[in-house]
Amino acid sequence: MGLAYLNVAFQCKRWTKGNIQRTEIDRFRGAAQGDFEQGIFFATTTFSQGAIEASIKRGAVPIVLVDSNAIVDLMIEKRFGVQAESLVIPTYALDLALNPEPRLRDEPR
Repeated sequence: MGLAYLNVAFQCKRWTKGNIQRTEIDRFRGAAQGDFEQGIFFATTTFSQGAIEASIKRGAVPIVLVDSNAIVDLMIEKRFGVQAESLVIPTYALDLALNPEPRLRDEPR
């Protein structure tokens, strides 16, 4: 709405193994404390339970955690770096015979 502006720090981690631990969040917060009102931590992996719990700490800079699934969801939602295409899936008579549609109660058998 343009009523307030936040100085936001962000960090991106491209990890292929393991998950982000609490120590990474604590280090990031330490670097952001005093200069920023919020932090955003992007990771191509997941966050440990300790990291999730450490992301919100009373009196400290809040850290928003964005894992690989959330990154993909954001990319799809914002159509950033992805393309949507229609996919035609043909239906055959055999498919209908094997999986008939449910009949209505008053429909003859």
